Amino acid sequence: MKVFISFAQPDHRLVHVLTGALTEVGITPLIAAQRLSPGRRIEDKVREMIGVADCVVVLNTVRGSKSRWVQQEIGCAKALQKDVIPLKTRNSQLSAMLDGYEYHSFSSSDPRLEFDRLASYLCDYAVEK
Repeated sequence: MKVFISFAQPDHRLVHVLTGALTEVGITPLIAAQRLSPGRRIEDKVREMIGVADCVVVLNTVRGSKSRWVQQEIGCAKALQKDVIPLKTRNSQLSAMLDGYEYHSFSSSDPRLEFDRLASYLCDYAVEK
């Protein structure tokens, strides 16, 4: 299973923890910032990566909810009819693009347990698909 992770760059520490939890259960995280493609349009790279993903996980932190890139990635996922799974810090509001979505809440200071639960959920999700 491949999961595209949408996040604001300042949240890279959280992404590191999340990718660890996902890879431990055999899920491949797709992160645009880790795939360098000099000269290529970023939008094209992101669209392609979301296209091959089974779903999109959005780190909706205070910074993520304000990130133009995160909002574009959510829009792209919706346009490609990908399932969007929001992860929301307890002190953030869901961005308008995620209005009406059920989300998984996590603590930004100690997210590992919640990210492990998400990884388990995604394993079940993969079996159901």
